Amino acid sequence: MKAYALVLLLGAALTTGCDASDQSAFSRQSAPSSQGAKEATSKETLREEIYRRARERNGGKEPTRLELINEFARKAYEETGAVTDYGTPRTIVRGAKPEIVIQGEQIMIDGTLISVGDPIENWQLALPGNPRCTSGINSRVLCAWDDLGIEVGSSLKDHKIANFLMITIIKEEREPWNPLMPDGSTMPEPPDLSPRNPFPGYLELDGFGIDAETEFWEIRERANPERKLRCGSNDCSHPFGGFSEKARIYLRLNSASEHGNVYEFSISGYEE
Repeated sequence: MKAYALVLLLGAALTTGCDASDQSAFSRQSAPSSQGAKEATSKETLREEIYRRARERNGGKEPTRLELINEFARKAYEETGAVTDYGTPRTIVRGAKPEIVIQGEQIMIDGTLISVGDPIENWQLALPGNPRCTSGINSRVLCAWDDLGIEVGSSLKDHKIANFLMITIIKEEREPWNPLMPDGSTMPEPPDLSPRNPFPGYLELDGFGIDAETEFWEIRERANPERKLRCGSNDCSHPFGGFSEKARIYLRLNSASEHGNVYEFSISGYEE
């Protein structure tokens, strides 16, 4: 009955022609008749709740009509028990090194501020150890810190400038090499340029620690809503979200579910 009532309310909201960019059109309707005053008051409260939730989910910005409809659907799922209670995200103790802390548009490595767009040389100074750098691969310079599970790649246009950071949280097993071609010839195995070991340190995004047991829903729950971390429409294996006006956050999971763990966490700049 609750789900049915919410569906009716959703239909009423749509037929009133509410403008999603105007709270007053969404949360305030014409005065109800005395016969349905109690029911209308309940609906009015629900409209306000949906607007508030949709705005919070949108980072404080005015929600669109579609975002309001989606929030109605989430509410209906919650009322009917269709939404799983994920519980509380895990807390990871700090202390492991290196420590990479991402807050807002800043990246700190053991207290040193570093940025996508800085010279690769700056990254080499900020990260401990000596990287294995290879040039000319896909017109980039790639530097891998094998003991740290970290890879830094250059811009396509300027090989001295870092354009992305990739952190391997879980080292994926490489598939066996099959050198046979359809014509019976063989091909040499391409070099593995990725770091040989997973990240041993502490990674934090917006105050929330991430490790090999962290599930994507936990990251999404704790990250700044303005990042809008999200999955694809039918597949959650490659979530993404905002980092800055010049870069985005990308993740690769070990499953297509939002319960998947993180293979790789990366920040990649836009190529002009």
